[in-house]
Amino acid sequence: TNPFAYIGLAKAAYTEGDYKLAMELAKTGYDVDTYSLAFVQVRSEFLRNNFTVIAFVCVAVVLLIWILIRFKRKKGTILIKSREMKLFLTACLHPVQNFMEIKQNGGLSLKLGFISLAVFYITTAMQTMFGGFAFVSANASSFNSILLFLRTVGFVFLWTIVNWAVCTLLGGIGKMKEIFTVVTYALVPMSIGNLIYTVLTNFFVPAEVGFLSVITIALQVYAILVIVIGLMVVHDFSFGRFIGTALLTIFGIAVVIFVGTIIIILVQQLVAFFTTIYNEIIYK
Repeated sequence: TNPFAYIGLAKAAYTEGDYKLAMELAKTGYDVDTYSLAFVQVRSEFLRNNFTVIAFVCVAVVLLIWILIRFKRKKGTILIKSREMKLFLTACLHPVQNFMEIKQNGGLSLKLGFISLAVFYITTAMQTMFGGFAFVSANASSFNSILLFLRTVGFVFLWTIVNWAVCTLLGGIGKMKEIFTVVTYALVPMSIGNLIYTVLTNFFVPAEVGFLSVITIALQVYAILVIVIGLMVVHDFSFGRFIGTALLTIFGIAVVIFVGTIIIILVQQLVAFFTTIYNEIIYK
């Protein structure tokens, strides 16, 4: 398939006013500029045709939120009664207080940690598969779920194990489940950032949301800050000592990945060797 042909057809369709066809052709030819121009026209038409419904839904949502807030204030209703859930939901807002509470009085939940990790993996996959075409270079056909799993879930487990081993040797008092809890609780801002990115990229074009990259980077930096604070609390480390153990953890992860890669290559070669011998014996 010649992408330049589709680009020309997309521009022709846009000139003739067939914006939906222009979007399809531009997507096939990976023409982000023409796709964005056609998308703006299609979006404008949709908003004109559905303005009443959209306005009604927005007003209904705002009114519902206002009613819930008024009801909570009037009745003093406690929406979340679980202590573990409260600590989880507010961990990123008050990391020092909450992780200190978890360290001293318990209240961590591995179940919530696994849920947070699963949500992070899913939202990261959604960002790649369902993000707007003008923002996402990869498409669903090139999506590799195993590679993404290793980059997200695998890295969290690897960091937890290596950081626990390093910090235990250097006087850290944090338990492995506490390290896992800190890291997974801190993933909440990044999951929110993934959702925001996925939603906004389907309603806007790159020229309209220059702030989007700033928001996602800020949420990622904030999540890292929460991890730093949480690990300092659970290990009872100073900032300098945390930096030292973090660098050793990164080095340890690199060593594990290198050794794991060597083992995989050796196993593949060994399997290929025995397969060759087996074929020689069978066919001769």
